[in-house]
Formats: sequence, structure tokens, C-alpha cells
Amino acid sequence: MFMKLFFLVCIFSVSQGVFAAGKLTIEPYLGVGTFKQSETFSTTLGTDFDASFDDSGTGIALGARGGLLFGKTYWALDYHLGGPYEMELAKREYTNTLFGGGVGYFGNQYRAWIGYYGHAVVEDSNNSVKYQGIGIKIVAGFQFQSKLILNIEYLLQDIKEKKFDTQDIPLGDISISVLYFTVSSPISF
Repeated sequence: MFMKLFFLVCIFSVSQGVFAAGKLTIEPYLGVGTFKQSETFSTTLGTDFDASFDDSGTGIALGARGGLLFGKTYWALDYHLGGPYEMELAKREYTNTLFGGGVGYFGNQYRAWIGYYGHAVVEDSNNSVKYQGIGIKIVAGFQFQSKLILNIEYLLQDIKEKKFDTQDIPLGDISISVLYFTVSSPISF
């Protein structure tokens, strides 16, 4: 579903920005958010059973989107750093790093962004374990007169494998969602 929505947004934005001159724009952001991990796993050791595990923690977000602004359409790459997140139940500390691209709308006061992240890594710093997968981010923002933008960002990560030392282990169903409130300030050249 996210891929279809992303594709429709891309088509709409291309049609809006084809005839506009592009400006190089960088948008650094800083904020705070809640990291939620949900894991479902099954086993067939003697009896079949399903179990789930949910945990959460709060941390900071730091990153920047940079790309070309065509009229009101913003094509950009996004580098995102999050954490450390002190998980309440597991007593672990996670960080996440994402790199991807997407498209956004820059209106006079309102902003929107949707991005796809082919590089989405969550690191368990207590155990030297990395979890890799993909991610989707949706951002909505309101720009004040001072050029500062207050954003609400929702990040959804789907974890596919675990890297421990030299081993890559395929995983079951692990999803991570993060809801951030960030402040950004775009700079155009």
C-alpha cells in the first residue's frame, strides 16, 4: 500500500514541477520521539505457539533532507539518525540510521513529505547487534513567519535480518514505528 501511495505522490509531483526552475534546498531537522518495537515470532519446538513482544523508549532525532525544489515540489535525499532509545522492558539501548529518498510538497505554510528508505538499520549497542530492513517516513509540517517549520514525522521500519559478528540471520516479523516532533529550517540556494 505504501508503495502505491508513494508512486501516486511521485506522479502528481512531477506534473506540478515540470516547468519550474529547480533550487538546491537543504532542510536540517532536530526533534524528539517515541520508538516502539513490535516483534512476533513462532516456534515448532514440540508444540506450535505464537508469541509477541512490544517495547518502547524515547529519544532524539537528527537529520537533514537535501535536494531540488521545483516550484512547490521537493525531490530530496534524507539522512536520519535517531536515538539513543532506552527501551523500558528489554533494558536495551537502540539507535537507528536511515538513508533514502522521497518527494514532498512545500506550500506557503504547509509542508508534506513521503520517503522510502532502502537503508534502515537499528543497532542494539548493548549487544553489538544490527538489524537491517527498509523504512517509510511520512512528514507533515507547518511553517511559521520565522521560517521555522514544526513537523510531525511518522517512521515505519520493517526489519528483515539480524547481523551479529559475521552472521546474517533472517528474522520473523519485527516492525518498528517512531513518532517524532521535529523543528526544521530549509535553506535554499
